Amino acid sequence: MPVLLILIAGLQAAANPVPDAETRARYRACVDQVRASPEAGLQAASGWRIVGGGIYARQCMGLAYVALERWREAAEDYEQAAGEVGAADARAPDFWVQAGNAWLAAGEAARAIQAFEAERRRRLDQERRLRIREEEAWVSFEPPAPTPVTPSGEPMRSGRRVPGQSVECGWCGESIPIRTTARSGRRVRRRR
Repeated sequence: MPVLLILIAGLQAAANPVPDAETRARYRACVDQVRASPEAGLQAASGWRIVGGGIYARQCMGLAYVALERWREAAEDYEQAAGEVGAADARAPDFWVQAGNAWLAAGEAARAIQAFEAERRRRLDQERRLRIREEEAWVSFEPPAPTPVTPSGEPMRSGRRVPGQSVECGWCGESIPIRTTARSGRRVRRRR
């Protein structure tokens, strides 16, 4: 089981961008050392983290703890890594899921649920923010008012309606002709 967790964690970490070639080479060396000797890999990752290895050193430390089956330390390390990268970083979900899996392996289901819930809340918060932005875009959009047109399809000038012209219904969009009655001479709008 530890080998499977190491492989999964390594694949997840590899899917995230690494800033430069030096960091990439050091991370690969650290992971190789963890595979060969987890204790030596843990020492190398700890030293790398102290000199500024950042998230990648912490990831390697988590892998070493998993290889040593020190689940609690691995879970705490992954939670700290998720906190360091912040909710907006694309790597945060991987760290929260890795922490949850490590808590499950440690037999602490309640802590695992907390880690999985942290990722779920982060995702829901992102979706909520996106929905709010979409709603704001719709609220700011005002469709143009319909323009009355003549029977030939030309727009009416100055809004004056005369017999033979039509107006678009604001409710159904249907074209309504305008005509006058012979008796009164007043304009009447009738539906076709």
